[in-house]
Amino acid sequence: IAIASHADISAESTLGQGSAFTLTMPLRQRGIAATAADAGSASITSSTSSTSSTSPTSSAGSAILGGKEKLPSPVFESSSAEEEAAASEAAAAASVLRVLVVEDNRDVAEYIGSVLQPDYEVVYASDGAEGLAKAEELVPDVIITDVVMPAMDGLELCRRIRANFVTDHIPVIIITARVTDDDRLQGIAAGADAYLTKPFHADELRLRIEKLLEMRRRLKAHPLPLPEGGEAVTSYASAEAPAATPQGANPTMEEADQSLTPFITRLNAVIDELMGRDELRVTAVASQMNMSVVQLARKLRAEADDAPSTYIVARRMALARRLLEECPQYNMTEVAMHCGYSDSAHFSHVFRRVCGVSPTEYVKGLRQ
Repeated sequence: IAIASHADISAESTLGQGSAFTLTMPLRQRGIAATAADAGSASITSSTSSTSSTSPTSSAGSAILGGKEKLPSPVFESSSAEEEAAASEAAAAASVLRVLVVEDNRDVAEYIGSVLQPDYEVVYASDGAEGLAKAEELVPDVIITDVVMPAMDGLELCRRIRANFVTDHIPVIIITARVTDDDRLQGIAAGADAYLTKPFHADELRLRIEKLLEMRRRLKAHPLPLPEGGEAVTSYASAEAPAATPQGANPTMEEADQSLTPFITRLNAVIDELMGRDELRVTAVASQMNMSVVQLARKLRAEADDAPSTYIVARRMALARRLLEECPQYNMTEVAMHCGYSDSAHFSHVFRRVCGVSPTEYVKGLRQ
């Protein structure tokens, strides 16, 4: 890291007192090339006797790349190697299959973890209240919970999971010693997707998880067909695209598509609003959704199998196609501005990459 950042590292050691390591890094302004010789520097010092850890947080707008080519737009560009590294790390974290085990019996919890690892990243909580907090923070792919626990039982946890905007999509498996039909019905009524009784079969648990995740994948959006050479666009991003309006007016939302989940409907509305205000960044979208960037990334991956940055581009291109189809009075600069691009040349580049043709070629195709 020191070499890549043109930084200096040094160490001082005093016998019986400890050692201090100093990392001196050059400061760089966004978008302005700087070297260690012409920029100010900041020092981060750590000691074996007392450790202080501070690190700059990269813009979340460049943190979710979804494994696709990064766009050259300032909205998504990373300003440094450090931010690009953080972006890759955040994208990798969002793609990890994670299981939250909520169980107050440590031995049982560890056994469940041993059954699932290494196929899944396993996180533990000792009661329902802690489980709910971790579910909101980490947005796991599956939750496994006991019923009888302190602070909050498993049934109440299920109800809270289903009532929470961030976690309502997560499959929940109840594993309990309660075996009556009434107990099972209570679990299903609370929102559980599967109900296993103790002692359970390890292969059955793994199979239940696989089938629940497979079911979720089938519910995700199917790519929309585009001209040859274009990228697939998430159909959720294209759904209920802002309606084209007469020249001089801003595009407005159509009536919400009832087939969309509340999360996708709200996300589309937030993107459209920020697009009109020229504030369309992943950080801004997450803030308007009252979510962290990681929460947004994992929730969107679960519901639409997409990353925030690529989803935003798909939403922009859905509006662009609609404007080109329904508003011939708009010139290309006006279309680009309505879609949140101040540079019409860059807009044309993104349109061609996503749709396979340039905006001009797209319009010509409409007239044929």
